[in-house]
Amino acid sequence: MPWVTVHGTVWEIYIRRHKLYRSYSLSTSLLVEYGSPAEVNCSIPNKPVTPYLLGWESKSSQPQTSTETSVVWNVTSLMEWEEVEEFRCYLTVKIGTTDNYTQCMSNVNLTIYKRPDSVTLSSRSDVWVEGNQTELRCEIKNVGPGDKLSVRWSRTDPKHGDKFTDLNETSFPDLRNELYSVNKTVNLTVTPRREDDGVQYRCAAVLNVNHPPYVNISEPITITLHYKPIITQPLDEGLSVREGESLMITCSADGNPRPQYKWTVPNNTIVSNSSSFVIRSVRKEDTGQYTCTAYNDLGETTRNVTVTIKDDIWPHWWIILVIIIVLVCGVACGIFYRRECMGQYILTRLMSHRHNGHVGHITEDRVGL
Repeated sequence: MPWVTVHGTVWEIYIRRHKLYRSYSLSTSLLVEYGSPAEVNCSIPNKPVTPYLLGWESKSSQPQTSTETSVVWNVTSLMEWEEVEEFRCYLTVKIGTTDNYTQCMSNVNLTIYKRPDSVTLSSRSDVWVEGNQTELRCEIKNVGPGDKLSVRWSRTDPKHGDKFTDLNETSFPDLRNELYSVNKTVNLTVTPRREDDGVQYRCAAVLNVNHPPYVNISEPITITLHYKPIITQPLDEGLSVREGESLMITCSADGNPRPQYKWTVPNNTIVSNSSSFVIRSVRKEDTGQYTCTAYNDLGETTRNVTVTIKDDIWPHWWIILVIIIVLVCGVACGIFYRRECMGQYILTRLMSHRHNGHVGHITEDRVGL
C-alpha cells in the first residue's frame, strides 16, 4: 500500500470578525488493505503566531506537535477495524492573550478492506433432477468491510464455447452499516433443465472498495443432472416391408442415467431388451404395431411403429428368371442356326446344282428360301 499524505482543506479562524489564522489542508480518502502499513501526514504552511497544537485523533495512536508544521500518523500493520470510526487531523489555536482556544478538524475517509480467507461453492445435492428446485451455497469467510461486499454468480454457457457468463450479483442491505469483516453464506436457487447436465457454476466475493473491484472466485463445481429418457429415433412411425424380407427397427433415446429398452410386438409380448428389434424374414402375421419403451429410474417414454407387410407379387422369381434365361438362350441359338447351319445347307445345294448344270433351278430355290 503506498504512503498517503494529507494536506489541504481551508481552515479559517476568526476573532471578533478579524481573521486570526488561515491554513490549508485537503481532506482525502485512504484505502488500506488489512494488515498493511499506512502513513498520513497532516500539515500547515506556517506556524500560528499564538500557541497551537497540531495532531491526530485515532484509536491506535494520537501523535501531536506544538512546534512543527506537520505531524505524521503511521502504523506498520493496520489491523484495527475501529480505526475507521474516528480518524481525523485537528488544529487547536489559542485566541490572542485570552485563555480561549478554537479548533478545526479534517476527517480522513479511511477504508480498511480484507480479502476473504476462503470462497467455497457447494451444492445441496450431489445429483440434480430435471425440474426439481435445488440450491447452490456460496460460503465467504472473514471478508471486509461488510458494507462493500456483494456476491457474483456465473455459469458456463455451451452456446458460447463453455465460457463463464454472469448470472446475477447479490448485495446485502443488512450489511449496509457493517464496517468490519464478516462471514457470509449466500444461496442461489436453481431449477435445472436437461441441457444443464455437465455445466459448471461458480461464485465470487466482490469487494466494491475500488474500481475495478477486488474479486475472489471460488473453484467451479460441475453439475450432474438426471432426467428421464426422450426417444430420438426412430423418426418414422410407419414402415412397409415385403414378405420374406428382413426387418430391423432401431430405438435410440437420450436420458441420464443411460436408458434401457424393451420391445412389445403386436400380440403384446415383450420380446427384446435391446435397442434394436430384428425379424430376419417377415410374414403376413408380423403386420401390426411395435412399441419401443426407453426407461430409467426417473421414468419411461414410448414410440410406436406400425409395420405393414406387402404381398410378394413374385413368389417364384427364380422360376421366372430361369424361363427368361431359357428364352434368351433359345433366341440366341435360333439366330446362330439361321446364320451358320442354313448358310452351309444353301451352299451345298448350290454346288450340287452347278455340277448337274441346273443353275436356274438353284436360283428359284434361293428365292423360295
